[in-house]
Amino acid sequence: MKHKLLIFLFYFVNLFCTSNTTNIPSSTTKNIKTVEIQTETYDRLVYFSKMCAIANCISYNQLKENKTLAEGGCPQHLKFCSDINANKAIHDISIETVILAKSHELGTGYIAIDHMRQVIALVFRGSSTRWDWFHDLRLNPSKYKPFSLDIYDEKVKKGEISECVDCKLHAGFSKFLDTLHGKFMDELDNIFQKHSDYKLVVVGHSLGAAVAVLAGIEFKLRGFEPMIITYAQPKMFNSGMIEWINELFESENLDYINKEKGFLNFTSGYYRIVHKNDFITGLPAYFRHAGLQINIKKIMLPHLIDDIEYNGLVLANEENNQVEFQTWERLYKDWLHLYEHRHYFVQVNECDYI
Repeated sequence: MKHKLLIFLFYFVNLFCTSNTTNIPSSTTKNIKTVEIQTETYDRLVYFSKMCAIANCISYNQLKENKTLAEGGCPQHLKFCSDINANKAIHDISIETVILAKSHELGTGYIAIDHMRQVIALVFRGSSTRWDWFHDLRLNPSKYKPFSLDIYDEKVKKGEISECVDCKLHAGFSKFLDTLHGKFMDELDNIFQKHSDYKLVVVGHSLGAAVAVLAGIEFKLRGFEPMIITYAQPKMFNSGMIEWINELFESENLDYINKEKGFLNFTSGYYRIVHKNDFITGLPAYFRHAGLQINIKKIMLPHLIDDIEYNGLVLANEENNQVEFQTWERLYKDWLHLYEHRHYFVQVNECDYI
């Protein structure tokens, strides 16, 4: 109940800045080539959603380091962790490290290695504690300062990346960069020394999505070439930071390639997955989104391949949260569309149901 009241307050604060006019058509309605969602891409979207779901098992101390899923790395009542028919990689996915954010820190999650897919997954949990919710509600803009500031300055000086001019982000999420520590980076360095040919994928849901983006940027600065996949990510950047992030991850070029080829290059870049009527993805109203957007068009589960569409690079005048609020009664009855926020291919906010 406390979490519901906090979310209600979050929406109440932002409702004053949010229009309840009809939706603005997404870029998929324009005269562009249709981008097909291939089976391999769909399977990866579902897979990483389930990886986000088991991050919630950390709350119950049910993720175990240095064990494969089949060996008890995650709860055996979950088919994803124990049934080879539901997850063919249960013997090949190992939980390497559980990351526990301390009091007044953000960034609880885990690092896993999937030897079948040759992927190192860095996964962040969504809002779980009162401290998490407190930072969700810190809506003021904060000046962006990379954790890897020396590396950032050196790359800017050499002309390898652009300077992030007038870059600001959601103050609550910026707390992650303030509390990030070197051990977190060292863990991945050690893993990559053993598996240098593996791909780093950084994922998260809700608050975990916001943290995943910031972590992905840090590893991009450090030369890891990560792919970022977020589910139910809130808005968190100003225009200056949007431009810099999209340049850093070559979003415009990747969007062009996707549309020219007619299918997704889903091995690099920064992708946001947005469920229809998930209101949180449109808040706070005065921030914006970076990256490439993929929509889930169907509200109720199951979300099948035909329910997914590529929206691509969303411009400022095209952004919308895909929802209309007409009355406070509807707002209350729908509990702010929490079903949509918690269901991305699976129920992603619990250590269960997969």
